[in-house]
Amino acid sequence: MPDLDPQRKEIAEELRRQIALENQLTAPQARAFVRGLQTGWNVPTIQWGQAETRSQYADARRLMNAAAILQGLDGRGSPKAQLCYRRSG
Repeated sequence: MPDLDPQRKEIAEELRRQIALENQLTAPQARAFVRGLQTGWNVPTIQWGQAETRSQYADARRLMNAAAILQGLDGRGSPKAQLCYRRSG
């Protein structure tokens, strides 16, 4: 599918720009981070519903897919792929 590589890369890059910018968290990502801290500190956590869980899981899966595309096209050391992998975590 080399003829589709530019389109695949653009889709992966657009997702990265939307939800995996370096040194920036989306509002749901920030809430998940805070909730993780609260859980680790054994303090009452912010409310978190199933819809938010599903949304975060879907974003993580999409980021993993984007990372694999970017890594496949740009090489194993692709900084953009690494950022997607990190943010998916």
